[in-house]
Amino acid sequence: MKINMTIFLSALIIAFFLGCDSILNSDSSESGLIQLTFSDKDTDDAAFSSDGELIYYTIWQSEISDIRTVSIAGDSDEIILSDLYGGINSKPIISTDGNLMAFRLSVGMPDIHHLVLCNTDGLNLTNLAICEISSINQFNNDGTKLLYGEMYAGIHIIDVPSSQDEILPIALSGVYPVSFSKDESKILFSSFGSQGNSNTCEYDLSNHSYAQITSDTLGVQPICYSPDGTKILGQSRLLGSDDLQTDWEIFILGSDDSTLLRLTDNEIDDKPICFSPDGNHILYYTMVEDEGWDIMIMDVDGANIRKVVDNSANDLPFGFSPDGTKILFKSNRDGNYNLYLKEF
Repeated sequence: MKINMTIFLSALIIAFFLGCDSILNSDSSESGLIQLTFSDKDTDDAAFSSDGELIYYTIWQSEISDIRTVSIAGDSDEIILSDLYGGINSKPIISTDGNLMAFRLSVGMPDIHHLVLCNTDGLNLTNLAICEISSINQFNNDGTKLLYGEMYAGIHIIDVPSSQDEILPIALSGVYPVSFSKDESKILFSSFGSQGNSNTCEYDLSNHSYAQITSDTLGVQPICYSPDGTKILGQSRLLGSDDLQTDWEIFILGSDDSTLLRLTDNEIDDKPICFSPDGNHILYYTMVEDEGWDIMIMDVDGANIRKVVDNSANDLPFGFSPDGTKILFKSNRDGNYNLYLKEF
């Protein structure tokens, strides 16, 4: 009986200290952190697979690029496409069904790009377009159309099965696509304003018309729609004055009535990334002098601002997992930029 009591008391003491350690770390912004990659090359861009189990990412060094996948547990890192000459200079865009992947490849002349389509296993490579591609943005819901932009030429929607390419007739300067609306009836895009800023605009695919949502005196550059399609996340440096400010601030626009809500107001850059999948939070990063880039999150009304991770290195976020429980980012805390996951 005495031996049993000793064992019992020892177990209680061990459990107590383990519990204390858990309590001490439960509020730490470094808890729930997983390092996914350990490369001696810098990670460029990354994106979750549609089911959230894999992460597609690109690494680049001296004109040679790879596309790889790593599991969210960090226990499986595989090469999908290797030694692509010229450099993959866009993150892999994954279709909603998880079957297709698109990316931008620079080959030869630095301003000429290939819009490349393939299966997510790297097979069946197809060159959909060759032009001065400014961005590859998004597949539509069924993966049959792909939204992308061409420098100085405008916004393209390419039909994936037929490779038929349509340029939207928009008589504005400096237009860049952002995304399809939730119901795919509109396209969110930016255009150059008269004061050197960007404006938020929408193109209506049903009647082929477009409208500028923000004024030149405010100049909000759009980042994305909210998950329910009722809000637009944006950023601005103009803030109603005649001159560009030195810092970026974060705004939310009402997509129907152009209601404007300013979320940040400080003297540092605040760069928005996305809404959380439930639409209740906004992920962004901010530059703190002598401390590098910090990943931040706040409620959709601008309240409850807090750091996601606490580190003196540069931490740059890519977005939430599809279920909203994890945040993907890259960090140079160990020298090179590698991928990390943080529980949310």
